[in-house]
This record gives sequence, structure tokens and C-alpha cells, in this order.
Amino acid sequence: MKLKLSLFALLLLLTATSVKAQLGADVIKNFNFGKVAVTGWWGTVSLNVNNGNLSRTATGSVELKSSVFHPAEIYLYYTGKGNAKVLHIALPGEVTLTREGGYTREIYNITYWPSTPLYNLKNNPKTVYLGGTIDIADYATNPGGVYTGSLQLSLVWE
Repeated sequence: MKLKLSLFALLLLLTATSVKAQLGADVIKNFNFGKVAVTGWWGTVSLNVNNGNLSRTATGSVELKSSVFHPAEIYLYYTGKGNAKVLHIALPGEVTLTREGGYTREIYNITYWPSTPLYNLKNNPKTVYLGGTIDIADYATNPGGVYTGSLQLSLVWE
């Protein structure tokens, strides 16, 4: 039996700023894993961002359906004096998402592109793309819908 699911993950990205630190990060898009069909018991859906090739793949008994999908996007910029260089972006190993009814799922293998360091953010702000993987089981275990959660990232910069 094929079940169509539409999986959207809304993540609120938390940023910390101080009066001196004028490095900013704005959320442009949240994770959207798109529509899939589960033809068996289990599989995965991944949003890939490697080398700027933004794509979606599935494993196991998950079929990708034609739909809108996209990785999360963060816009990094600097408004202080001089210039800023992001040396590293630290991401969590996984993020728990929940939806109405107490259902949960995890986004794991979270990656980003472009790779660091990111130079000259004052004159050349960057869009950073975040990819990740979710497990998908049958509809009774993981019904489709909007799952929400938050992701905290840390920027190492000078």
C-alpha cells in the first residue's frame, strides 16, 4: 500500500549577537523534505547540499514524489567595522522535530555548504545551505505533516 506523505520541517535558527558582534544570521528557508510515498516499512529521505548540488535522495521503501523540496537556507552577513571571516559553523548531531499528536522524528547527518572559511561577509554576504536526513516509517508510525523544532548553530569567526 502506498501512502503519500508531505514532510516539512520548520526550524527556528537561534542566533546570539552582542553589541560588538555585528555578525548576523537570518533564516531564509526551513527544511522541506517534500512529498514521498512509503511502499513498505522504512526508509530515509536526505536533502543533499554537497558542493552546491542541491538534491534529494531516498533509500529503503521510500519513493520520492514530484514536489517542492529544499534544504534550509541561512543568510550570513556582517555590519561592523572592518570585515569578518567565518572560520567554522558548528551544527548539532541531530535535531528532534515534533508534530501534533506527539509524533516525533529526527533530522540527523546535518551538513552545510559552502565550506568554511567564508571571507568578506561585509561586502559579500553568503547564503549557507543546510542538508540532513530523516527516517520515514509507515504512516501509523510517522504520519506526514508539518514537524517543528529548533536548531542552534554556532559560528566561529574573526
